Amino acid sequence: MGLKLGNFARNRFKEILNKTSFSAATKDNLTRISITRTKDSGGRVTNVTETETTISGFIGYVTSKDRSLVEQGFVSFGDATLFVEQDTTLDLGDEIKDEGSVRWEITKLVQEPRIQGLVTHKRYALKRRD
Repeated sequence: MGLKLGNFARNRFKEILNKTSFSAATKDNLTRISITRTKDSGGRVTNVTETETTISGFIGYVTSKDRSLVEQGFVSFGDATLFVEQDTTLDLGDEIKDEGSVRWEITKLVQEPRIQGLVTHKRYALKRRD
């Protein structure tokens, strides 16, 4: 039962992506950059470490079809959203580097729909860093 439901979730994720109307949507091998900041006793950052791993996902620029996310204040026009499969773990503040080496900061988890209790995919709000 778990395998069938897992396959269903992956297929649902693909269906959702096919229905989006991103002005630029591609499934890419993206680079996740986990940022660790070391602080001294005064709270000042003394060291920053970045660790890179490869993930697979879709980045799409915010369009008029994302009006509900804009109205809720999650994103603005010029921002982007990131779709990843349900088993991808990301943290707020992590950065994503696309194939054009543009860096995006993960600012919010905006969608995590479930079917029969199983997460089908995750959608994050992104702000451009460079």
